[in-house]
Amino acid sequence: MSRYTLARTLYTHTSPTLTALQMAYIPPEDAEKAKTTKPKLPQPKIGDVVRYFDMDGGLAEGQVLVGKISLIQPIRSEPSSEDGTNKWLVEINEMEDVGDGYYADYPSRKRRKCALRKLEEIAPVPASFVRTEDAYKIPVERGTNRPLPSHASYDLIGYEGPAAVPINQDVVKTDGERYGKIKYDLIRNSAIAGAAGAIVAQLVSGSNIALIYAAGAFAGVAYLFFLGIKTDTVGSEDAKLGSNVSNLRFVFPGLVLVGVALNNKMSGDSNPVSTPGMFSTVTPQQFGAAMAGFLTYRVPLFVSQLSPVISESAADMVPGSAGMAMRLAQDAKNRGVDMSLLEDKAAKDGLTTVFLVSGPEATGKTTLVNKLLESDSRFVKPALVDRIADAVKFERLQQR
Repeated sequence: MSRYTLARTLYTHTSPTLTALQMAYIPPEDAEKAKTTKPKLPQPKIGDVVRYFDMDGGLAEGQVLVGKISLIQPIRSEPSSEDGTNKWLVEINEMEDVGDGYYADYPSRKRRKCALRKLEEIAPVPASFVRTEDAYKIPVERGTNRPLPSHASYDLIGYEGPAAVPINQDVVKTDGERYGKIKYDLIRNSAIAGAAGAIVAQLVSGSNIALIYAAGAFAGVAYLFFLGIKTDTVGSEDAKLGSNVSNLRFVFPGLVLVGVALNNKMSGDSNPVSTPGMFSTVTPQQFGAAMAGFLTYRVPLFVSQLSPVISESAADMVPGSAGMAMRLAQDAKNRGVDMSLLEDKAAKDGLTTVFLVSGPEATGKTTLVNKLLESDSRFVKPALVDRIADAVKFERLQQR
Protein backbone atom coordinates (compact mmCIF):
# COMPACT_ATOMS: atom_id res chain seq x y z
CA MET A 1 0.00 0.00 0.00
CA SER A 2 1.44 3.35 -0.98
CA ARG A 3 1.81 6.29 1.33
CA TYR A 4 -0.88 8.17 -0.56
CA THR A 5 -3.31 5.28 -0.20
CA LEU A 6 -2.53 4.94 3.56
CA ALA A 7 -2.98 8.65 4.18
CA ARG A 8 -6.23 8.64 2.26
CA THR A 9 -7.48 5.64 4.23
CA LEU A 10 -6.63 7.30 7.58
CA TYR A 11 -8.33 10.53 6.53
CA THR A 12 -11.42 8.61 5.43
CA HIS A 13 -11.74 6.75 8.75
CA THR A 14 -11.02 9.75 10.93
CA SER A 15 -12.95 12.38 9.00
CA PRO A 16 -15.90 12.51 11.50
CA THR A 17 -13.48 13.17 14.35
CA LEU A 18 -11.64 15.78 12.39
CA THR A 19 -14.90 17.41 11.45
CA ALA A 20 -15.89 17.61 15.14
CA LEU A 21 -12.51 19.06 16.03
CA GLN A 22 -12.81 21.62 13.28
CA MET A 23 -16.24 22.66 14.62
CA ALA A 24 -14.85 23.17 18.14
CA TYR A 25 -11.79 25.01 16.97
CA ILE A 26 -11.76 28.82 17.42
CA PRO A 27 -9.17 30.83 15.53
CA PRO A 28 -6.87 32.96 17.73
CA GLU A 29 -8.17 36.24 16.31
CA ASP A 30 -11.76 35.26 17.15
CA ALA A 31 -10.70 34.18 20.64
CA GLU A 32 -9.18 37.60 21.28
CA LYS A 33 -12.43 39.24 20.17
CA ALA A 34 -14.43 37.00 22.52
CA LYS A 35 -12.21 37.99 25.42
CA THR A 36 -12.59 41.70 24.75
CA THR A 37 -16.38 41.54 24.23
CA LYS A 38 -18.09 43.09 27.27
CA PRO A 39 -21.22 41.50 28.71
CA LYS A 40 -24.46 43.35 28.10
CA LEU A 41 -25.26 45.65 30.99
CA PRO A 42 -28.79 45.87 32.43
CA GLN A 43 -30.91 48.99 32.40
CA PRO A 44 -32.19 50.45 35.67
CA LYS A 45 -35.82 50.14 36.77
CA ILE A 46 -37.84 51.48 39.65
CA GLY A 47 -37.60 48.98 42.51
CA ASP A 48 -34.14 47.63 41.62
CA VAL A 49 -31.89 46.78 44.57
CA VAL A 50 -28.52 48.51 44.15
CA ARG A 51 -25.21 49.03 45.89
CA TYR A 52 -23.88 52.53 46.46
CA PHE A 53 -21.38 54.33 48.68
CA ASP A 54 -21.71 56.92 51.42
CA MET A 55 -18.60 59.02 52.05
CA ASP A 56 -19.68 59.69 55.67
CA GLY A 57 -18.89 56.12 56.68
CA GLY A 58 -15.32 56.88 57.72
CA LEU A 59 -13.76 54.53 55.17
CA ALA A 60 -11.39 55.57 52.40
CA GLU A 61 -13.78 54.59 49.61
CA GLY A 62 -16.90 55.19 51.63
CA GLN A 63 -19.43 53.07 53.49
CA VAL A 64 -21.08 50.37 51.37
CA LEU A 65 -24.87 50.66 51.45
CA VAL A 66 -27.76 48.82 49.83
CA GLY A 67 -30.96 50.49 48.74
CA LYS A 68 -33.88 50.39 46.37
CA ILE A 69 -34.41 52.75 43.43
CA SER A 70 -37.50 54.93 43.94
CA LEU A 71 -37.03 57.61 41.26
CA ILE A 72 -35.01 58.20 38.09
CA GLN A 73 -34.84 61.70 36.61
CA PRO A 74 -32.62 63.46 34.06
CA ILE A 75 -29.86 65.87 35.06
CA ARG A 76 -30.41 69.14 33.24
CA SER A 77 -27.88 71.33 35.04
CA GLU A 78 -24.79 69.48 33.76
CA PRO A 79 -23.93 68.59 30.13
CA SER A 80 -23.95 64.83 29.53
CA SER A 81 -20.87 63.16 28.06
CA GLU A 82 -20.62 60.63 25.25
CA ASP A 83 -20.14 57.73 27.67
CA GLY A 84 -23.54 58.40 29.26
CA THR A 85 -22.31 59.92 32.52
CA ASN A 86 -23.84 63.04 34.12
CA LYS A 87 -27.13 62.20 32.45
CA TRP A 88 -29.38 60.52 35.03
CA LEU A 89 -29.98 61.11 38.74
CA VAL A 90 -31.33 58.29 40.92
CA GLU A 91 -33.15 58.54 44.25
CA ILE A 92 -32.45 55.54 46.50
CA ASN A 93 -34.28 54.42 49.64
CA GLU A 94 -31.71 52.92 51.98
CA MET A 95 -32.38 49.38 53.22
CA GLU A 96 -31.58 48.13 56.71
CA ASP A 97 -28.89 45.50 57.18
CA VAL A 98 -30.49 42.87 59.44
CA GLY A 99 -27.56 40.45 59.26
CA ASP A 100 -26.58 37.26 57.40
CA GLY A 101 -26.90 39.00 54.03
CA TYR A 102 -30.50 40.06 54.60
CA TYR A 103 -31.61 43.63 53.87
CA ALA A 104 -35.10 44.88 54.72
CA ASP A 105 -37.10 48.00 54.00
CA TYR A 106 -37.29 50.39 56.91
CA PRO A 107 -40.67 50.09 58.69
CA SER A 108 -43.15 52.93 58.36
CA ARG A 109 -42.63 54.01 61.97
CA LYS A 110 -39.02 54.85 61.17
CA ARG A 111 -38.02 57.73 58.98
CA ARG A 112 -36.80 56.51 55.63
CA LYS A 113 -33.30 57.49 54.58
CA CYS A 114 -33.06 58.68 50.99
CA ALA A 115 -29.97 59.41 48.94
CA LEU A 116 -29.35 60.91 45.51
CA ARG A 117 -26.71 59.35 43.31
CA LYS A 118 -25.76 59.57 39.65
CA LEU A 119 -26.55 56.47 37.66
CA GLU A 120 -22.87 55.72 37.07
CA GLU A 121 -22.27 55.64 40.86
CA ILE A 122 -24.53 52.66 41.60
CA ALA A 123 -24.41 48.96 40.67
CA PRO A 124 -27.25 46.41 40.47
CA VAL A 125 -27.38 43.72 43.13
CA PRO A 126 -29.19 40.38 42.69
CA ALA A 127 -31.77 40.16 45.46
CA SER A 128 -34.32 37.48 46.32
CA PHE A 129 -37.19 38.28 48.69
CA VAL A 130 -37.51 35.75 51.52
CA ARG A 131 -41.02 35.86 52.96
CA THR A 132 -40.12 34.14 56.23
CA GLU A 133 -37.49 36.80 56.95
CA ASP A 134 -39.50 39.66 55.40
CA ALA A 135 -36.23 40.78 53.82
CA TYR A 136 -34.13 40.47 50.67
CA LYS A 137 -31.29 37.94 50.53
CA ILE A 138 -28.22 39.44 48.86
CA PRO A 139 -24.94 37.69 47.98
CA VAL A 140 -22.03 38.98 50.04
CA GLU A 141 -18.27 38.72 49.75
CA ARG A 142 -16.77 36.08 51.98
CA GLY A 143 -14.81 37.53 54.86
CA THR A 144 -15.89 41.16 54.41
CA ASN A 145 -19.69 40.64 54.04
CA ARG A 146 -19.75 43.36 51.41
CA PRO A 147 -22.63 43.14 48.91
CA LEU A 148 -21.64 41.61 45.57
CA PRO A 149 -23.19 43.35 42.55
CA SER A 150 -24.17 41.35 39.50
CA HIS A 151 -22.63 43.98 37.17
CA ALA A 152 -20.14 46.75 37.68
CA SER A 153 -22.68 49.37 36.58
CA TYR A 154 -25.81 49.94 34.55
CA ASP A 155 -26.05 50.54 30.81
CA LEU A 156 -25.26 54.25 30.56
CA ILE A 157 -25.11 54.69 26.80
CA GLY A 158 -28.21 52.79 25.69
CA TYR A 159 -30.48 53.91 28.54
CA GLU A 160 -33.14 56.41 27.46
CA GLY A 161 -35.04 56.86 30.71
CA PRO A 162 -37.90 55.08 32.48
CA ALA A 163 -40.33 53.42 30.10
CA ALA A 164 -43.64 55.24 29.88
CA VAL A 165 -46.62 53.30 31.20
CA PRO A 166 -49.38 53.07 28.56
CA ILE A 167 -52.51 54.95 29.59
CA ASN A 168 -55.96 53.63 28.77
CA GLN A 169 -57.94 56.72 27.82
CA ASP A 170 -61.25 54.89 28.27
CA VAL A 171 -60.38 54.16 31.89
CA VAL A 172 -59.31 57.78 32.42
CA LYS A 173 -62.61 59.01 30.96
CA THR A 174 -64.65 56.60 33.09
CA ASP A 175 -62.77 57.55 36.25
CA GLY A 176 -63.23 61.25 35.46
CA GLU A 177 -66.98 60.80 35.09
CA ARG A 178 -67.11 58.82 38.32
CA TYR A 179 -65.11 61.48 40.14
CA GLY A 180 -67.39 64.24 38.85
CA LYS A 181 -70.46 62.34 40.03
CA ILE A 182 -68.96 61.76 43.48
CA LYS A 183 -68.09 65.44 43.82
CA TYR A 184 -71.54 66.57 42.66
CA ASP A 185 -73.32 64.14 44.99
CA LEU A 186 -71.21 65.23 47.94
CA ILE A 187 -71.92 68.96 47.39
CA ARG A 188 -75.63 68.30 46.77
CA ASN A 189 -75.99 66.09 49.84
CA SER A 190 -74.15 68.66 51.97
CA ALA A 191 -76.59 71.37 50.84
CA ILE A 192 -79.57 69.09 51.61
CA ALA A 193 -78.17 68.23 55.03
CA GLY A 194 -77.58 71.94 55.74
CA ALA A 195 -81.16 72.80 54.76
CA ALA A 196 -82.51 70.00 56.97
CA GLY A 197 -80.38 71.20 59.88
CA ALA A 198 -81.60 74.78 59.43
CA ILE A 199 -85.22 73.58 59.59
CA VAL A 200 -84.51 71.71 62.82
CA ALA A 201 -82.76 74.80 64.26
CA GLN A 202 -85.82 76.89 63.31
CA LEU A 203 -88.10 74.55 65.24
CA VAL A 204 -85.81 74.30 68.27
CA SER A 205 -84.16 77.72 68.69
CA GLY A 206 -85.95 80.20 66.45
CA SER A 207 -85.27 82.02 63.21
CA ASN A 208 -82.12 83.87 64.35
CA ILE A 209 -80.19 80.70 65.21
CA ALA A 210 -81.61 78.95 62.12
CA LEU A 211 -80.29 81.77 59.91
CA ILE A 212 -76.83 81.50 61.48
CA TYR A 213 -76.89 77.73 61.06
CA ALA A 214 -77.85 78.11 57.39
CA ALA A 215 -74.99 80.57 56.87
CA GLY A 216 -72.57 78.07 58.42
CA ALA A 217 -73.94 75.29 56.20
CA PHE A 218 -73.46 77.50 53.13
CA ALA A 219 -69.86 78.08 54.24
CA GLY A 220 -69.41 74.29 54.43
CA VAL A 221 -70.71 73.84 50.87
CA ALA A 222 -68.38 76.62 49.68
CA TYR A 223 -65.53 74.88 51.50
CA LEU A 224 -66.19 71.68 49.52
CA PHE A 225 -66.48 73.59 46.24
CA PHE A 226 -63.11 75.31 46.64
CA LEU A 227 -61.54 72.05 47.84
CA GLY A 228 -62.74 70.52 44.57
CA ILE A 229 -60.81 73.20 42.66
CA LYS A 230 -57.61 71.95 44.27
CA THR A 231 -58.29 68.31 43.46
CA ASP A 232 -59.32 69.19 39.90
CA THR A 233 -55.96 70.82 39.18
CA VAL A 234 -53.65 68.28 40.85
CA GLY A 235 -50.92 67.25 38.42
CA SER A 236 -51.78 69.91 35.85
CA GLU A 237 -50.04 73.13 34.84
CA ASP A 238 -52.56 75.08 36.94
CA ALA A 239 -51.83 73.09 40.11
CA LYS A 240 -50.20 76.03 41.91
CA LEU A 241 -53.00 78.42 40.93
CA GLY A 242 -55.63 75.87 41.96
CA SER A 243 -53.95 75.37 45.33
CA ASN A 244 -53.83 79.12 45.97
CA VAL A 245 -57.47 79.61 44.97
CA SER A 246 -58.61 76.65 47.08
CA ASN A 247 -57.01 78.20 50.17
CA LEU A 248 -59.91 80.65 50.17
CA ARG A 249 -62.04 77.87 51.67
CA PHE A 250 -60.51 78.56 55.09
CA VAL A 251 -61.95 82.10 55.05
CA PHE A 252 -65.65 81.15 54.94
CA PRO A 253 -66.11 80.08 58.61
CA GLY A 254 -64.50 83.33 59.72
CA LEU A 255 -66.73 85.34 57.40
CA VAL A 256 -69.82 83.81 59.00
CA LEU A 257 -68.63 84.75 62.49
CA VAL A 258 -67.71 88.26 61.33
CA GLY A 259 -71.16 88.66 59.80
CA VAL A 260 -72.84 87.55 63.05
CA ALA A 261 -70.65 89.91 65.10
CA LEU A 262 -71.46 92.89 62.84
CA ASN A 263 -75.16 92.07 63.05
CA ASN A 264 -74.94 92.00 66.84
CA LYS A 265 -73.06 95.32 66.84
CA MET A 266 -75.68 97.01 64.69
CA SER A 267 -78.53 95.68 66.83
CA GLY A 268 -77.94 98.37 69.46
CA ASP A 269 -79.84 97.72 72.64
CA SER A 270 -81.04 94.33 71.37
CA ASN A 271 -77.47 93.04 71.15
CA PRO A 272 -77.55 89.51 72.64
CA VAL A 273 -73.98 89.89 73.96
CA SER A 274 -74.24 91.25 77.51
CA THR A 275 -70.68 92.61 77.78
CA PRO A 276 -69.37 93.35 74.27
CA GLY A 277 -65.59 93.31 73.83
CA MET A 278 -62.87 92.44 71.37
CA PHE A 279 -63.27 88.71 72.03
CA SER A 280 -66.92 88.80 73.07
CA THR A 281 -68.79 89.67 69.90
CA VAL A 282 -71.02 86.56 69.55
CA THR A 283 -72.85 84.42 72.04
CA PRO A 284 -71.85 80.80 72.66
CA GLN A 285 -75.16 79.72 71.13
CA GLN A 286 -74.49 81.71 67.96
CA PHE A 287 -70.94 80.37 67.72
CA GLY A 288 -72.17 76.80 68.18
CA ALA A 289 -74.85 77.23 65.50
CA ALA A 290 -72.33 78.63 63.00
CA MET A 291 -69.79 75.86 63.60
CA ALA A 292 -72.45 73.12 63.60
CA GLY A 293 -73.76 74.41 60.29
CA PHE A 294 -70.26 74.57 58.82
CA LEU A 295 -69.43 71.00 59.89
CA THR A 296 -72.68 69.66 58.40
CA TYR A 297 -70.78 68.85 55.19
CA ARG A 298 -69.07 66.01 57.07
CA VAL A 299 -72.37 64.19 57.66
CA PRO A 300 -72.95 63.00 54.06
CA LEU A 301 -69.22 62.27 53.75
CA PHE A 302 -69.39 60.04 56.83
CA VAL A 303 -72.56 58.34 55.61
CA SER A 304 -71.07 57.65 52.15
CA GLN A 305 -68.05 56.01 53.76
CA LEU A 306 -70.14 53.99 56.22
CA SER A 307 -72.89 52.77 53.87
CA PRO A 308 -70.72 50.22 51.96
CA VAL A 309 -69.57 48.72 55.25
CA ILE A 310 -73.16 48.46 56.52
CA SER A 311 -74.42 46.90 53.28
CA GLU A 312 -71.62 44.33 53.25
CA SER A 313 -72.20 43.52 56.94
CA ALA A 314 -75.94 43.11 56.33
CA ALA A 315 -75.32 40.63 53.53
CA ASP A 316 -72.88 38.72 55.75
CA MET A 317 -75.41 38.53 58.58
CA VAL A 318 -78.18 37.00 56.43
CA PRO A 319 -77.78 33.21 56.59
CA GLY A 320 -78.16 30.59 53.91
CA SER A 321 -79.01 31.04 50.25
CA ALA A 322 -80.66 34.43 50.86
CA GLY A 323 -77.38 35.88 52.11
CA MET A 324 -75.49 34.31 49.21
CA ALA A 325 -77.99 35.81 46.77
CA MET A 326 -77.55 39.25 48.36
CA ARG A 327 -73.77 38.99 48.10
CA LEU A 328 -73.93 37.88 44.46
CA ALA A 329 -76.34 40.69 43.61
CA GLN A 330 -74.10 43.24 45.36
CA ASP A 331 -71.04 41.93 43.55
CA ALA A 332 -72.85 42.15 40.20
CA LYS A 333 -73.91 45.72 41.00
CA ASN A 334 -70.35 46.73 41.91
CA ARG A 335 -69.08 45.28 38.60
CA GLY A 336 -71.77 47.16 36.68
CA VAL A 337 -73.56 44.07 35.40
CA ASP A 338 -76.91 44.83 33.76
CA MET A 339 -79.27 42.10 35.01
CA SER A 340 -81.82 42.83 32.28
CA LEU A 341 -79.24 41.88 29.64
CA LEU A 342 -78.67 38.58 31.40
CA GLU A 343 -82.41 37.89 31.43
CA ASP A 344 -82.67 38.67 27.70
CA LYS A 345 -79.72 36.41 26.96
CA ALA A 346 -81.26 33.60 28.98
CA ALA A 347 -84.53 33.99 27.06
CA LYS A 348 -82.73 33.90 23.70
CA ASP A 349 -80.73 30.81 24.69
CA GLY A 350 -83.88 29.02 25.85
CA LEU A 351 -82.65 28.76 29.44
CA THR A 352 -85.21 28.32 32.19
CA THR A 353 -85.04 30.30 35.43
CA VAL A 354 -84.82 27.93 38.40
CA PHE A 355 -86.22 28.89 41.80
CA LEU A 356 -84.42 26.88 44.46
CA VAL A 357 -85.97 26.23 47.85
CA SER A 358 -83.49 24.94 50.41
CA GLY A 359 -83.56 24.37 54.15
CA PRO A 360 -83.17 21.79 56.91
CA GLU A 361 -85.28 18.68 57.07
CA ALA A 362 -88.89 18.85 58.23
CA THR A 363 -89.17 22.63 57.75
CA GLY A 364 -92.00 22.54 55.16
CA LYS A 365 -90.11 22.74 51.87
CA THR A 366 -92.43 20.37 50.05
CA THR A 367 -95.50 22.12 51.42
CA LEU A 368 -94.14 25.49 50.29
CA VAL A 369 -93.33 24.21 46.80
CA ASN A 370 -96.82 22.68 46.40
CA LYS A 371 -98.38 25.94 47.58
CA LEU A 372 -96.38 27.94 45.04
CA LEU A 373 -97.35 25.57 42.23
CA GLU A 374 -101.02 25.97 43.10
CA SER A 375 -101.05 29.76 43.53
CA ASP A 376 -98.72 30.97 40.74
CA SER A 377 -98.82 29.72 37.16
CA ARG A 378 -95.25 30.82 36.54
CA PHE A 379 -93.98 27.92 38.59
CA VAL A 380 -93.76 24.56 36.86
CA LYS A 381 -93.12 21.30 38.63
CA PRO A 382 -89.67 20.07 37.54
CA ALA A 383 -89.49 16.94 35.41
CA LEU A 384 -86.94 14.42 36.58
CA VAL A 385 -84.59 12.90 33.99
CA ASP A 386 -83.15 9.52 34.86
CA ARG A 387 -79.43 9.39 34.16
CA ILE A 388 -79.59 5.67 33.40
CA ALA A 389 -82.84 5.48 31.46
CA ASP A 390 -82.23 8.58 29.33
CA ALA A 391 -78.46 9.13 29.41
CA VAL A 392 -78.30 11.17 26.17
CA LYS A 393 -80.85 13.75 27.30
CA PHE A 394 -79.30 13.90 30.77
CA GLU A 395 -75.82 14.66 29.40
CA ARG A 396 -77.21 17.26 26.98
CA LEU A 397 -79.03 19.06 29.81
CA GLN A 398 -75.99 18.74 32.06
CA GLN A 399 -73.74 20.43 29.50
CA ARG A 400 -76.12 23.40 29.29
